[in-house]
Amino acid sequence: FLSAYMDETSGNEEIPVVHPEFGGRKGAQPEVRRLPDSMQEEEHLAAWLKERFAAGVPYRDMAVLGRFNTQLDRLQGALAKRKIPAILANVPIQTQDAVRLLTMHSSKGLEFNSVAITDLGCMPCAKVPAEEEARLLYVALTRSTERLLVTYCRESEFTKQVERLRAPE
Repeated sequence: FLSAYMDETSGNEEIPVVHPEFGGRKGAQPEVRRLPDSMQEEEHLAAWLKERFAAGVPYRDMAVLGRFNTQLDRLQGALAKRKIPAILANVPIQTQDAVRLLTMHSSKGLEFNSVAITDLGCMPCAKVPAEEEARLLYVALTRSTERLLVTYCRESEFTKQVERLRAPE
């Protein structure tokens, strides 16, 4: 995905580019889901978080990443309705067993067992160059140590790229 937006030398001190084969991790392929609308996107996210919890992953080892704070505010309410503890993680709270809701920017340097990135259709943001948004998405995509879910219901340049990568050859 990232190679469509930058070349081999595009990393920098702030966001170094590490190719997957050199990252030292192996695991399940990311799950990418296009859903009909935002309500079903929320439903799928909630089911996925509950599934991970049932598999033995504490909520505190999960994160949901969004591009904007407004997305996270909405998701906090949606998850609360579904009885999933979730906190806006502006300040680290290590003891509370709750899913962390973070912006992609604030996730830099953090790792979680299971990470969900929602509403990919909002990227790239029209006010920011696509290359910069791709770097930001790269940061978000690399926060998971075990499982990654990416969802969207709106089409964008990034979702089209994801669909092209997923298409059978």
